[in-house]
Amino acid sequence: MDKRLTVKELFKESNCVSDIKIRKILHEQYELLTEKLIDESYGSFKGQYQSVKNMVKQVFNKIDNGETINNGIESIIRVNGNIEGVGNVTLIVHWSLINDTVELPVSGKSFYENNEHKIVLYVKYGNTPKYDISSTMAHEIMHCFQKELPKVKDVNINSMILYNYLLYFQSQAPEEFSHYFFYGMYITFFIERTANISSVSNFMEEYFKNRDKNKISTLEYQNAIEKYDKYQMYEEVLENMLHREIKNDDIKYINKCLTGKFKNIYNHNEDILLFDPQTFNVEVYISKKKEEIIKLCQETIEKMYKNIINFIENYYGRD
Repeated sequence: MDKRLTVKELFKESNCVSDIKIRKILHEQYELLTEKLIDESYGSFKGQYQSVKNMVKQVFNKIDNGETINNGIESIIRVNGNIEGVGNVTLIVHWSLINDTVELPVSGKSFYENNEHKIVLYVKYGNTPKYDISSTMAHEIMHCFQKELPKVKDVNINSMILYNYLLYFQSQAPEEFSHYFFYGMYITFFIERTANISSVSNFMEEYFKNRDKNKISTLEYQNAIEKYDKYQMYEEVLENMLHREIKNDDIKYINKCLTGKFKNIYNHNEDILLFDPQTFNVEVYISKKKEEIIKLCQETIEKMYKNIINFIENYYGRD
């Protein structure tokens, strides 16, 4: 086996190599993972993502035990916990009792009240699997912290303003390229990538929860991640960035979106320009950003596979 293969390729090779050998190689790969990968996968502070997961587990435990306030429209669940790098946090979850399929099943906000850090999540369960709701809740909580940390890569006032417009730009795109271009910008934004990479462990834990851990093959891990919607979106964007034609309408639309006025949600919604219409070269921007999206999608896919190794190591160490 060529050890220069990516972790994704190692999994692809698992159908022709014994599980013992592939797991040995994966273990060696795991030993080589740097602290940087762990930091990127689990948040801005060591242990932060795990402490967020613990709060989400408290929510599900309260639901299972009937410890909720129910008004017939929604259940309200309140938990407290200590988040690494943040401190004491109160999490209030408004869980809709109406079965409603939505694109964004979880939304949230963070604020201070009476010197207390509070996070409010709004959950619309619908037909969304429990594991996805759980990981999405953790994802949204992480956003609440990462937006406030100036040291986090790519996170500043201007980038966060743009970030909050990207899905709207995507939804209004006139052509396929601009649709995937703005979606690609969104999912490769640093706080999106890190949260999605970290969600792989949650997905695997739920996906294989009723299985004998000694009977799960590496090929099954590969097949499982390829069914994960957060993995699929990086594959989809990558494929479209590599092969989708850029039309004139795409160029005009992207230019219009980026050189227009934005609302500064961090300063009383005042109008702000992020790109100067007089100097902005849209074609150069598209070319550079397209290459960046391709590179980051490839890196994210690889790190998702590496996070399976993290899951395997933790899963096999629970006896």
